[in-house]
Amino acid sequence: MKRIIGNAFSLQMLLDPIANIMVNPIAKEDIPFEQCESAIGHQDLADHLGVPMNRVNTKLSNKDILYVAQFMGGRLPEGTTMLQAEQMGLLQFFEITVSYPAIEYMAQVVLDNPEDYGLI
Repeated sequence: MKRIIGNAFSLQMLLDPIANIMVNPIAKEDIPFEQCESAIGHQDLADHLGVPMNRVNTKLSNKDILYVAQFMGGRLPEGTTMLQAEQMGLLQFFEITVSYPAIEYMAQVVLDNPEDYGLI
């Protein structure tokens, strides 16, 4: 299980479109930043959060946790590349957990029948 801090969630992060996605609000203070891989693609936000900027494509495996720092102040003007100090106060944080039913089902089948898979 990976822990990732990012500034957005996208469906292209999923390994399989058949997925269970749980989204829960979380306080910034409850995010374990020191345990997270950064996927923050904007330097000003990375600096504000105290994590390295890291523009990467993220794929979420089963049970990975994505913490999202989401700007909740409406659409930014076209061409905006930096948040102003007062906009940082409009950040809300979410914990997103993804699970894939097919992966969990197959794992349970193997656990229920270890001899069929050469595990005994």
